Amino acid sequence: MKYDFAEDERLREVLQQVISFVGINIEIVGAWIWIDGNTYGYKAELKTLGFKWASDKKKWYFHTEAFRKRSHKKLSFDDIRNYYGSARVEPEGKVLLQA
Repeated sequence: MKYDFAEDERLREVLQQVISFVGINIEIVGAWIWIDGNTYGYKAELKTLGFKWASDKKKWYFHTEAFRKRSHKKLSFDDIRNYYGSARVEPEGKVLLQA
């Protein structure tokens, strides 16, 4: 796969819009943004930004259209995190890496 600068820019734009939300947890896993925590008050904003609700994981997620799932496997969030690596985003904009 080639690095996609437009995809990276879109992820950064979306991240900048949600980073100020209070009471949520933001985690970047691969090229996806996952959000959980106190998200009920932000439901409309998340939908407008293109986030979708993953009911089995109890988290909101965002990814660009470049991604296409090829398998029918159901993975837990921990499996996804372990496979792609993750980084938790702190409200001040600091990113904490987690293998």
